[in-house]
Amino acid sequence: LEQQRGYIPSDEGGPENGYLGDQNKYYARYRHSYENKLSFGVTMEKDAGEEFFEGSNKQGFDFYSAHFYVRDYSQRFKAIAIGDYKLSMGQGLVQFSGFGTRKSALVTDIKKSARSIDKYSSVNEINFMRGVATTVGFGENLEVTAFYSLRNRDANILNNDTISIDESFVFSSLQNTGFHRTASEIEDKNQLRNTSVGGIIKYKDRKGHLALNVLYDRFNKELKRREQPYSKFYFSGDRLLNASVDYNYRFQNVYFFGETAWSDNNRFATLNGLLLTLDRWVDLSILHRSFQKDYMALLAQPFAETVG
Repeated sequence: LEQQRGYIPSDEGGPENGYLGDQNKYYARYRHSYENKLSFGVTMEKDAGEEFFEGSNKQGFDFYSAHFYVRDYSQRFKAIAIGDYKLSMGQGLVQFSGFGTRKSALVTDIKKSARSIDKYSSVNEINFMRGVATTVGFGENLEVTAFYSLRNRDANILNNDTISIDESFVFSSLQNTGFHRTASEIEDKNQLRNTSVGGIIKYKDRKGHLALNVLYDRFNKELKRREQPYSKFYFSGDRLLNASVDYNYRFQNVYFFGETAWSDNNRFATLNGLLLTLDRWVDLSILHRSFQKDYMALLAQPFAETVG
């Protein structure tokens, strides 16, 4: 078979910025769980082309993740997460780390559903939080979730003498591949510190719920994108505040759900759906979406093609 060009040394016709590691991919995970209430473990991964116990990865694997998660510890403490965890809000207009399908032939599969915080043991190096989070119950109907996250992210850093931000450093883009195979990819690794803080206040009963979600992100460097037509409405700056209200209500065979979100550039996005059971053989779904083109959210994952 023909060898992939990235693994061919430059003196043999390969690219100057070729892969520094071998073609092997390594994955290891330890996880202990008790019923559905306790989970803790460690996940490790090296992608093909990344170095292993050498070069930029003298510590071994390229990606390490650890979590400790307790669910239903008591009537007051509904969930506690330490380390890496998943954070999901509403229908994904602000943040969603759980599993959710996109457009498909399953016409009734249009609603997202996930716990507000949950254990994280995946090898996706982007869509997770790293810190602490808890959900506390107040009586039978009210839940409050609070979270804090501090983690490094990959970014393309530019040194611009005309901008005096954090020792004249800005970044032109976030790198979301998780690959660190070449010298340029390694240079972008962990260049940015991302702090996230926020909370969820949810009132629920047997017929539905109403929740207020808030997420504040701050970076230690400013995102200053290159001027390109495709990125005209993308997020720029060093901080972003998002808030949303999500809701659902069930009445007999009718189920209504949705979320309306806001970003601090005063732009809005809303998604609302209706599921109806008309007969034992017939289901009907209706979905309405309206996203302003410059609405901004960093890790949104709604029922849509993309949100910048």
